[in-house]
Amino acid sequence: SCHTALRVPYNLTMHRQASRALSMAARVTTVVLLLAAAAGAQTNDGPDSSKVKVRFGPFWMNPVISVSNIGIDQNVFNEPSQQEPKKDFTATVSPHTDIWVRAGRTWITGLINEDIVWYQKYSSERSGNNSYGLGWKFPLNIVNFALDGKWMSTRERPGYEIDARAQRSETAYNGKAELKVFSKTYLSATGGYQKEKFDDKATFLGTNLSQELNHSSLGTNVGVRIQATPLTSISLMSNRTEDRFELSPERNSVSTGFSANVALDTAALIKGSASVG
Repeated sequence: SCHTALRVPYNLTMHRQASRALSMAARVTTVVLLLAAAAGAQTNDGPDSSKVKVRFGPFWMNPVISVSNIGIDQNVFNEPSQQEPKKDFTATVSPHTDIWVRAGRTWITGLINEDIVWYQKYSSERSGNNSYGLGWKFPLNIVNFALDGKWMSTRERPGYEIDARAQRSETAYNGKAELKVFSKTYLSATGGYQKEKFDDKATFLGTNLSQELNHSSLGTNVGVRIQATPLTSISLMSNRTEDRFELSPERNSVSTGFSANVALDTAALIKGSASVG
């Protein structure tokens, strides 16, 4: 494996980064659509029709409502034991809907999800976390192409290091093209743009989170995948990632790397994957 990292000056605005990503995606889209026109018959890459619950012509969806994390939260604010941690009854209700729409040879996909977090006593910990997604899949014999975008607004704790319910939004755009060059060999190219933005008033231990953590990432990957058996694939990938911190430009960086992966399909006797790089 190989990995390098270097610091670069912040000489691009977020607007120019996004414009460059969209321009690149438009060029890739043009090439892939030209290949798709010559690819011939399609393959089925849609949902399992036997598991779709609601259908209106080409419009399919699976609505689900789940209840989780129901019970007593023994330490609502994650306080040390010597500070007599606060307790409260809590529950999370999550309506979720997956959507599929058949459009000619392609599939348009979508998702709508909301987590309604409720606390009986400490109303400051209640929240509604929303996420939405939209995608477009072009499944063909020798070319597969996919685009998707996701947006999320949440007050969930970002992780163990930041123990605060900080309001933030996350946006992501991704694209992938895969070309079958031999019977078991595929070439692929992917690109993605992600942006995380904290509320201006969000703080943790006296630190303004928007000042330190607002950032965007622009990543590209190219690689080859070999379908060794119907249930086993081997992939070699190279990647490049640019990280840009909107309000802390001294933390900007560019990294490149290489990786190898072996994946076993979920239908295999032994499931999972292993990566090096």
